[in-house]
Amino acid sequence: MARESGNRFPLDLWMLLFPYGFLLATLVMTFLFPVFNWMRHPTALPWLWALAISTGAAIVGTVLLFLAKLPQYSAGIFFQVGPRHLPRAQQRLYRRAFWLIIPSLFVLLALLFVAGQFN
Repeated sequence: MARESGNRFPLDLWMLLFPYGFLLATLVMTFLFPVFNWMRHPTALPWLWALAISTGAAIVGTVLLFLAKLPQYSAGIFFQVGPRHLPRAQQRLYRRAFWLIIPSLFVLLALLFVAGQFN
């Protein structure tokens, strides 16, 4: 008699999904290996392109964040964090702003690390 698994995903289905997970990990690493190689051996032109794109994304994200928070600024509320007090349209802008700002900050930090390798 089989035991109930409760809320756990069945092990036999995990085994069926394992090759797809392995394929997905292989595809992700195929795209990431050139990035890692470039970070180990940087050249100036791609570094400048990455800097320009990530800086532009951070600026666009900051503008979107300002536009999302504009109703609160108009009401005199300057120090509320989070989108829960905003109208729905501004909540979407707020989330999109952070989808631009956070990755661009990670890229800028990685570029800062890479900049030390230029002599």
